[in-house]
Amino acid sequence: MGRGLIDDVPVAVLTFAGSDLVNVNAEWTAMSGLSAIESVGDGWLTAIHPDDRAEAVLCTQPSVSAQDFEGDFRLLQVDGIDCWVRARSRPSSGSPPAGAASTLIRRPSPEQRSSAAPHVET
Repeated sequence: MGRGLIDDVPVAVLTFAGSDLVNVNAEWTAMSGLSAIESVGDGWLTAIHPDDRAEAVLCTQPSVSAQDFEGDFRLLQVDGIDCWVRARSRPSSGSPPAGAASTLIRRPSPEQRSSAAPHVET
C-alpha cells in the first residue's frame, strides 16, 4: 500500500516491528496529537489512557504470535477528551511475521452504547 493511500484512509494506521511502533499515518497524528517521531518505539502509549495501556500493547502481539487481535481501549485525544477506539491488528505476511499493522476506529463509549439502547418499561 502506498504512503499516500495510507495517509488518505479515515482510520489510524500503526505499523509495528516486534513490539516497537515503526510507522503511523496522518489520522493517528490528528487523533493523538503525537508526531510520527514522538510515536515510534513505545512513545505511542502516551496517547493511550493509563488504565488501558496493557490492553493496547496487545495490538502489537500479532507480530510476535502471528495471530490476529481485536480489542478496545481509550485514546487520549489532542483535545483532552478520551475517545474509545477499536483496534484490529493483523500480522504481516512472511514467516515468521516481521510486524503487524493495526487500525484504530472511533467507537461509542460503553456509557454511550447503553444510553442508546432501547429502554423497556415494565
